[in-house]
Amino acid sequence: MHEYGTPSSTNESFAVAAVLYARSRLDGPATPLDRRITQVWIALYFWLMVNSTVARVTHLNLSVLLLTALATLLARRATGCESAGSTASEFPATPLAATA
Repeated sequence: MHEYGTPSSTNESFAVAAVLYARSRLDGPATPLDRRITQVWIALYFWLMVNSTVARVTHLNLSVLLLTALATLLARRATGCESAGSTASEFPATPLAATA
């Protein structure tokens, strides 16, 4: 058994998140956003295999960027914001005085 905080527990955490996402994809047809999320998961998987070597030489950790992209896309999926070009003008503005 591994202690909490070791690299293997982090990898196990990613595995749980990936399995939960994969299970949610089985529920219906894939949207363009789902395809982008899957692409980022795949890129993250392959990057984590070479990350330590490349980061040691280049002092660049691409994992942070991939995790940020993944978190952003998953948040967008959770909020139901499917289109990549959604703007504030698509949502009707409600005056504050009308809510009181």
